[in-house]
Amino acid sequence: MFQCKLTALDYHNPAGFNCKDETEFRNFTVWLEDQKIRHYKIEDRGNLRNIHSSDWPEFFQKYLRDVNCRLKIQDRQEAIDWLLGLAVRFEYGDNAEKYKDLVPDNTKTADNATKNAEPLINLDVNNPDFKFNVMMIAWMQLLKQIKQKRTNIFLVLTQEMQFLMKLLKFCDCCTQKSSDSYRQKLMKP
Repeated sequence: MFQCKLTALDYHNPAGFNCKDETEFRNFTVWLEDQKIRHYKIEDRGNLRNIHSSDWPEFFQKYLRDVNCRLKIQDRQEAIDWLLGLAVRFEYGDNAEKYKDLVPDNTKTADNATKNAEPLINLDVNNPDFKFNVMMIAWMQLLKQIKQKRTNIFLVLTQEMQFLMKLLKFCDCCTQKSSDSYRQKLMKP
């Protein structure tokens, strides 16, 4: 769950980190404050470093407040993720020159960059699965409205049929086919 951020922060065991283990969680918090976040002065980190103290949860909660994290210690995974995000921001801020020219692996080619920038560019509106899913979404919306209103079903059906007709016209425009043939294909049982 945290492996990508832990790897980016050079954590010694990103794949084996177990946030449910209390000792590992406490040691990780101390490492994160000592090495990456550095919110407290070194001499003020004593309470957080005392991982065997029964008062450590209170110190950790205070630490969360001090770094402006609104999460509670009970939300451990969310708090860890928030702290990791803060540490990554600080790490980038400290080494911006080092990271400014890096390009993510998945955007090195122009094709991948285009695909990532426009995820709908390769959408095939002629695909029967696409058409079926669009129709299912429209019907689910209709059923949702009927359940919510439970009043004038005729009015709801009329509105939904108008919506479906507009949707079909849109699909026809996208595929540049005659609307009658598509309606017939889509309406077949």
